[in-house]
Formats: sequence, structure tokens, C-alpha cells
Amino acid sequence: MPMDDGVLRVRLLGMVGAWLGDAERDLGPARQRTVFALLAGRANRVVSREELVDGVWGDAAPAGAVGSLHTYVSGLRRALGPARHLLVSRPAGYSLRLAGDAPAGDALDVAAFERGRVEGQRLLGAGEWARARAVLDDVLGLWRGGAYDGVTGPFAEAERRRLGELRVGALEARARAALELGEHAEVAAEAGALVREHPWRESLRELLMLSLHRAGRHAEALDAYREARRALVADQGIEPGPGLRELHRVILGGADAPATRPGPPPAPRAAVPPEPRLAVVPPGVASASADAFVGRHAETALLRSLVTDVLDGRGAVVWLEGEPGIGKSALLARSLADAADRGCQVGWAAADELGMRFPLHVLMECLDVAPASPDAHPNGGWGPIDPVAAAVDRLLALVDRTCARSPLVLVVDDLQWADDASVVLWHRLAAVTHQLPLLLVAALRPDPGRPELARVRRGVEARRGHVAALGPLAADEAEHLVGHVVGARPGAVLRGLVERTAGNPLYLREVAHALVRRDAVRVVDGVADVDAAAAAEVPPSLLSAVGRSLDVLSAEARDVLRSAALLGVEFRVPELAAVTGRSVLDLAHPLDEAVAAAVVVEAGEHLAFRHPYLRMALHDSLSTPVRTALHRQAAEALASAGAPVERVAEHLVAEPVPVDAWVLAWLVAHHATLVERTPRAAADLLARAADTEPADVRQRATVLIALGRVRSRLARDPVGAALRALAAAPADAADADADGNPADEPEPHPTAPAPRPGRPDRAQMSRNVLMSAPSRFSRSASCS
Repeated sequence: MPMDDGVLRVRLLGMVGAWLGDAERDLGPARQRTVFALLAGRANRVVSREELVDGVWGDAAPAGAVGSLHTYVSGLRRALGPARHLLVSRPAGYSLRLAGDAPAGDALDVAAFERGRVEGQRLLGAGEWARARAVLDDVLGLWRGGAYDGVTGPFAEAERRRLGELRVGALEARARAALELGEHAEVAAEAGALVREHPWRESLRELLMLSLHRAGRHAEALDAYREARRALVADQGIEPGPGLRELHRVILGGADAPATRPGPPPAPRAAVPPEPRLAVVPPGVASASADAFVGRHAETALLRSLVTDVLDGRGAVVWLEGEPGIGKSALLARSLADAADRGCQVGWAAADELGMRFPLHVLMECLDVAPASPDAHPNGGWGPIDPVAAAVDRLLALVDRTCARSPLVLVVDDLQWADDASVVLWHRLAAVTHQLPLLLVAALRPDPGRPELARVRRGVEARRGHVAALGPLAADEAEHLVGHVVGARPGAVLRGLVERTAGNPLYLREVAHALVRRDAVRVVDGVADVDAAAAAEVPPSLLSAVGRSLDVLSAEARDVLRSAALLGVEFRVPELAAVTGRSVLDLAHPLDEAVAAAVVVEAGEHLAFRHPYLRMALHDSLSTPVRTALHRQAAEALASAGAPVERVAEHLVAEPVPVDAWVLAWLVAHHATLVERTPRAAADLLARAADTEPADVRQRATVLIALGRVRSRLARDPVGAALRALAAAPADAADADADGNPADEPEPHPTAPAPRPGRPDRAQMSRNVLMSAPSRFSRSASCS
């Protein structure tokens, strides 16, 4: 690798090393070399200190890991000598600057290998066999041993696996090119060796059969098929795939073998895999991908290219933001709806306001993990006794295992509504996208008012992730969208509506659909338009437009949907029946009307509002006192119907529901489960109950003791600690109050009212329990 040109060159495909000109540099002890290897593997990008700690030490990071990093970086600068300026410090971390094309050109052997491998595959697909073999010979010659030899740590291990898979793919591609050049015997020998190393890769067994057949060794080719079938059936419980079976049929028939398939081998297939492929896609995604879609050409091309990259083993993170209705969800549906068909596993979910108090709600849904029942899904469940931090670690391990099966696309829509634990987990997943075949995508509103999300966004930028902000549609794109809805090219008045809606696709659709439903649109000579008076009635805001679209429904249907809006964007008909006090049969007519008007759509076994803003318009049309009363009624109805405690609690915390006799009795009966499954909601409800000073001594003691426990647990909250760790030290200092508490955490609520004359000893015992809790809660108890 050394060259006498004064350029720093790095080898990672073999024993890790660096050369300046023709002189190898001594990179120092093993851990220091590991830091260098990670920086080289991410050359020309800023690698955060957190990413370095994760990549070098993983879960075994010592308390002084960041200080050790500073020591190692200083040692590496000394080792690089005249090239020390290439290892630069940045506010977010460190970067190793290497010469050449992005990311590192010929100065980094991994970059040269990956670029040449792609070119060789392209030439193979174009039928240029000789050039393909020559290019692949060159890039395979860059390997001087195993990838990242001599270094350890999670990053090196993940890169070894990734690059090892790419090397096997390059060897197979070179063999296919040689086969087309007539080198049948040589390919048979090479394919046989590859099959012994990778016995479950069917494309290699197919290559072995094909080369033996073309070499005239038909009996051996048939033996190779029998051995492949025996191994697959006996050891993995699957039959050979269609490619192997078809080649076997051809060989048995004595026909000439088909030409080798150009391009990369097909994705692995398993009819009865040990674990199922993840395939969680909301029912509305497929239909949304088929809707009229205009503009967003660059963003669509980016997302689709990233799916291609993740199929090649290169992960990425995408942060997509834009105002409500601007088309974030539609863009994701158009770009990613076919990711599963292209060979990826997919986990896709949308956060909502009701789930914010429930730890890991959206990502457990995304990963198809049941929160309570370990038997509910083959992936296993997280039972109510699992602490949140342990669940985060288990979900990270689950993602790692899932990515080991095949590339994974994880999409979280409306991330601004995600609970704190989900935000921490998303942040940690973003840090490992460079190590896994993981495409991690988030869509959210800009500046949602949550500092932790702003910090996560900065982390995405620091890792050179893709941050995209969707703006309004261009005028011609907006007119095209309106024309699709009304069925003809828009006239002058409709074009005026385009301007009034500021290029927001959702505004445009709702306004245009409302006009069509009111029969206000007329088409003359292929041009659609409306009267100026009708156009003037169209409201300028989103909720007004949505409200207009609901006018087509009967009063009965609107009343039913207002109750459904209490249950969330998605709802179950039996739950709606319980909340409204009506039978399922009585609900059939108004719900059919809502489905016919496209206000409600089917979502698997549930129903869902066509978009969240329809639900918001209905929910917000109720006054606060009415909403509060209805949420209280919904909680009792769902509890009577046997709904999970989390579902009941959602309604009790959605509005300031008074703690009456039923609420208190329910809380006393279910406090233990509630504290374990959703501690923040439990703390809110228990604090409200403590404020009411229940007359029943046993109930009061239960409430106070449970409140002390949940506040003690939240004081040790690992998620809160992780969120605070996202902030830089100056930000922590700026955000702290005089007592040292983070400013965005509420002060502890008083929990032990002053004693009354004649108070039984049990109440005193409750106060003693609270006084023995951590000091912040002792202080709050003494204040009451």
C-alpha cells in the first residue's frame, strides 16, 4: 500500500495500518489503533464522542471513556507526525480527513473496494464479462487478510461482518464473469470452496451446479443439487429456492444450462425461518402510495437510493421535517411502500399524543413487540415488570438480530409525539446505522418545542445524516394536484385557492374535496372552476377546511365520530360501542356513512380517521369541560369492558379528569400495574388522587405509598438520565434551576398533607414511607 507521494493512506482490509508516503506510521497500542480504525472507517465525517465510545467499548465503556478518547487522539496525532493536521477536532467530535473522492477515494482501501465492487457489478449486469472480471480482480486484490485485523470493539465487529458479506458477493460476481468467459473448471473449484465456507448461500450452490454442468460433469452437478437440498431441508427446514430447482430440472432434461444471471445474487429466502421477517406497515401506506403525488422529486430519489444502499449493507439515517399536511407521510409512502418487495424488512409506525406517556410505545409498535404478553408474538414480549432501561437495551438487541437476518427499514412518523424513552432509543439507533444494514427514518414537525428532539437532530447532522425540510409545493405542482381532485384543469378561481392554501398538499386536497362534495365545481371546455362566492366560503386554515369536509355527514355520524376521536386516530368498534353505550349494530349505519365519505378508513381489524387532522377537528370541536366529562365516561366504559389499564389511563390523563369515587377506586385497584407499565401517567394520577385527600384511610395510604414508589422510581429514571446526557454540559448548566434540578422537569408534587387531629397511625405510616424516599421527595412531603 505504501507510495512515495506524501499522501496518508490507510489499510483496513487486513492488519490496520497507515502510511505517509512510503513510511508506515506506528499507530500505538491496540485501543488507540481501534480509535484510528473507527475514524478511518468514517473518514471525512465528524464522528461524535458518543459514537466513538459506543464503537470502541460498547456496553463495557468505563466511566472515563471520553477522557481516554482525548488521550488516544493526542497519541494518534503524534503518530501521524507531518499528517497530524488531518485528524481534526470539531465541537461534536473528531474527523480524519483523507484525500480523494468522497468519502476517502484511493487513500482508503475500503472506499476503493466498495467503489470497484459496484463498478464490477455494473459491468457484469451489462454483459461486459472481461472488464467485470478485471475490475473485480483488482478490488479483491486490495484484501491483505481479514477486515479490521488487529482491532476490537463493536464497530470493528460489525464492519467485519458487513465487509465480509460484500467480499463474498464480489467473489461470486467475479466467478460468474469467469464462467461466461468459458473458465468452467476453474469456477467449479472456486465455487466449491465458497460453498464450504458459506453453505446456506443458495446462489453459490447454483453457481457450483452451473459450472459443473457446463464443464460436462453432469453427475456431479446433480450430486451438488442433492447435497444442497439435504443441507437446506435437514438443517434449516426449507426446500431449495426456485433458481436451484429450475437449474436442476434443466440438468435432468439434458438441455444447455441457461446463461448466468447478471447482477447481484437474489436476496436470501427462507420459507420457514427461525424468526419471521419483520413486516409492520400501516394499512394506509399502500393506498397512500397509490394516491396522486406531485413534486418532491429530489426527496423521492434520495429515499429510494438509500433503500438501494441498505440492501448493499450501508445504513443511513433520515430526518424529515415539515409543517402539518405538507406531505411528509405521503412522501414516505411513495418512496418506501415497496421496500419490502425490494428485499428489506420493514417496521413502520406513527406516534400520537395519547401514546406520549407510555414508554417505548411507538417503537415497540414499530418492531411488533407486545408490551405485556410474551406469547403474543414470536419476537417475545416485554412484560409489565421490565424497567424501561432494560427494555431499551432489549429492543436494541432485537434490532441487531433483525438486521442480521436481512436489511431493515424503520420508519417513525410524527416523531414529535414520541415518548421520551422512544426518543432515546431512536437516538441510539441513529448512532449505529453506520454499523448495521439499517435505514432509520423519522418524520416530524419542525421545532416541536422539545429540546431533546433538537439535540437528536443535531446528532443526525453531526453524523452526516440526511436532514430534509419539506417546503410548499410549487405553483404548477399545486395546480396539478387540484386538477387531479376536481377532474380537470383548474380555472382562475381555483388557481386562486392554490395561492391561498400556500402550497400545502393537505390544505389543497381538503379544500378541493369539500368543493367537489358540495357540487360547487363546474367543468366547461375541459376547465374546472367554482363561483367566487363558493370559493370565499372555503376557510383558510386546516381545521376549518377539515371541518367543512365533515359537513357532508349526518348529525348522528358526527356525534359518533366525536366519541371515536376520544379513542385516538385508530379505534376499535367494540371500544367505541362501550364508550357511546350503543350496540355494534347501532353503530353500523353512522360508521358506514363515515367510510363512504372517506372520513374513516379500514385499518386492518380497526377503523382509522383518514388522517390525524380529521380526528383533531372533531376532538377540538368539543369544549374542554365536555371533553373532560367524555374522557371520564370513556375510562369507566373501557374499564368495564376489560380494556388494559394503559388504555383506561390514557383517558384519565388526556384531560384534567376529577378524581371522583370511581376513579379513586380504580386507581387503588390497579396502581401496581399502572406504576410498572406507565410510571409517568401513574405519577400524574396518583398526585391528583393525593390532592383529594381521600376519606378512606386505606385508600389514602395506598395512594401515598404508591406515589412515593413511583416518584422514587422516576428519580432513578434511566431514560431521564439518557435524555440529559444528550445535552452538552453548558446546556445542562443553563437549564438547571437553583436547586440543580433540570428546568424542564416539574417540581415534585406535595404528597403528604399536614396531619389532622385524630389521624390514624396508618396515615402516619404512609408519611414515614414517603419521608424515607430520596431527598427531593422528602422535601416535597415536608412542604405539605
